[in-house]
Amino acid sequence: MSKTKEENNIILETLINIFTVEKGKLKILLERKKEEPYKGYWVIPGEILNNQITLEENIEKILNRTIKIPNIYTEQDFTYSNLNRNPNERVVATSYIGLVESKIAEIKNNKQENLEINWFYIDEIPKMAFDHKEIIEASLQKLKNKLINTNILKNLFPNDFT
Repeated sequence: MSKTKEENNIILETLINIFTVEKGKLKILLERKKEEPYKGYWVIPGEILNNQITLEENIEKILNRTIKIPNIYTEQDFTYSNLNRNPNERVVATSYIGLVESKIAEIKNNKQENLEINWFYIDEIPKMAFDHKEIIEASLQKLKNKLINTNILKNLFPNDFT
């Protein structure tokens, strides 16, 4: 039973839900799509994985492209493999959670000519492309569970926060 190359052609991408807290409310960084499908909709920052780098290196690449903050707290979240995630091709995504202090995010939030990114309060998320709203909701649930059971919260506040 041999399979053709087309039957095994899967694209891998990494997505990162970057969260911060501002004025006591949780925010997420989103990127506006400039191409079809879903042109003009918002997405979780992501990048297709190429054969020369790891998932973690791809996440660093996304962080350098969007917020330009190296070495923020990141953690692998979940892999999404629904057959209909993308209407044009088979794409499997591994999502990550990233946490950054709001003051650092504010300082480093440079406007970039060919990239439209913006912070949104969790209760004000705009219209999302693909399955990204569901991915955000799943990451939020995981983050809530971690807040209760770990000390992950410290990554959202300055080191001297008590």
